[in-house]
Amino acid sequence: MHPNLQAIEYAFLRAQQRLLELAGSVTETSWSAKPAPERWSAAECVAHLNLTSLAVLPKLQVAYDQARALPPNTRPRYRHDIVGYLLLLSMHPRLRIRTKTAPDFVPQFVADKRRSLQEFDHLQDELLSCLRSCDGLALNKVRISSSFNISVKYNAYSCFSILAEHQHRHIAQAEAAAVS
Repeated sequence: MHPNLQAIEYAFLRAQQRLLELAGSVTETSWSAKPAPERWSAAECVAHLNLTSLAVLPKLQVAYDQARALPPNTRPRYRHDIVGYLLLLSMHPRLRIRTKTAPDFVPQFVADKRRSLQEFDHLQDELLSCLRSCDGLALNKVRISSSFNISVKYNAYSCFSILAEHQHRHIAQAEAAAVS
């Protein structure tokens, strides 16, 4: 697998591991407790990540189909486009740039911890499978519209990178919420 895609694969696997460690270290009560009325609980953070993956996976499948029709990636590395790069930077936890979540991605129903984690793991497996199947494809040449704002578009490689960073951002939020 291309080293750039391996880095994203590692980020997805690490997110899964962090979430499993968190879930194993807190009670169901701590998992579901909000640290403040306007803040999300760990359970809500995971529900949000699951909603996000459900929305993005079909777009990545379309991108995969489009990329298969193009000549293979011949660059020594994959590249983010400018929009993808800026969004990726904005996701970084150290920047702490808060944005309002689109209504479709605000958790309305939160399953119990076991079911939420099972769904996360299942969706993570699908994301990893999609990522692995994209190895060698021209992901920088296929554009995806953001699930949060359809007027924002970035390349498929950026989409994978943003999604992995988004997961780590919300897992950090879940970790903080669960210990509050």
